[in-house]
Amino acid sequence: MLQIHNTDYHLGVGNFNRFTISLTDEERNILLKTIDDEILSDPMLNVFPHQTKSNMHIKYEKEWAFLLNKITECMHTIDKKVSISTCWGNVSKEDNRYGEHTHKSAYTCVYYLQNNLPEYGTTIYKDIILKGTQGTCVIMSGKIPHSVTNMPKNIARDNTRYSIAIDYNIV
Repeated sequence: MLQIHNTDYHLGVGNFNRFTISLTDEERNILLKTIDDEILSDPMLNVFPHQTKSNMHIKYEKEWAFLLNKITECMHTIDKKVSISTCWGNVSKEDNRYGEHTHKSAYTCVYYLQNNLPEYGTTIYKDIILKGTQGTCVIMSGKIPHSVTNMPKNIARDNTRYSIAIDYNIV
């Protein structure tokens, strides 16, 4: 079931849209297991320590359709002329090394799959933190400098965070 509770944020530094996307426990577990399996069996060597390759929307098109279709439906409330260009999973643990970056895409979306501590969400412009509430996604311009909000080691040790990033390009 798609529950859209859209919240628009206008912070003077860009527009951000937050949507609530409800998943069943079974759906959430499929995503968690897939991300863990991908990181163990086919790790990315030139990126952060716990990130899948960026082709998850292709490799798991059928298995992940329940989430990708919901997020794309949310995306279409912002811009109907887009399609997914890349999609990957991130796992934040005590050895986090996620740094600030931008994307070449028109839009980027972060879905917070598992996050017990929403204050560790997405940092934009180095000092603004968008809460990472589990079961929500934030959509913003891919050009906005952002990063995973890295947790201190003593907190991250007991609070593994999973997120799924999706980039959308205008078609």
